[in-house]
Amino acid sequence: KVETLRVMCCFPFRVGSCARCATHNSNIGGAKQSDHIVRAMRKDTDERGAIDIKVDEFSYERRYALVQHGISLGFDVIEICDAHVHLGIRGVEKGILFTGKSR
Repeated sequence: KVETLRVMCCFPFRVGSCARCATHNSNIGGAKQSDHIVRAMRKDTDERGAIDIKVDEFSYERRYALVQHGISLGFDVIEICDAHVHLGIRGVEKGILFTGKSR
């Protein structure tokens, strides 16, 4: 999905964070139930997870493209921050959109 997103957006992007172990997540102050944490006993068909894509503060068009195409690809948790856009898949019925601050 990430590669498809990159192609759809028509611009390269830098990944700030993707999969993390629980220890690393804790060490960097991540949320205890972070979408980035790779869980034990995960099945190959499990699409849950998250990626943070670095975006310059005033790249409004790129942010819009990431959100628009992310939604079309099934990302259902989106956080728009000052230096990145978080795209996650939790399998929630209704999408979650929020704003935050990059650390």
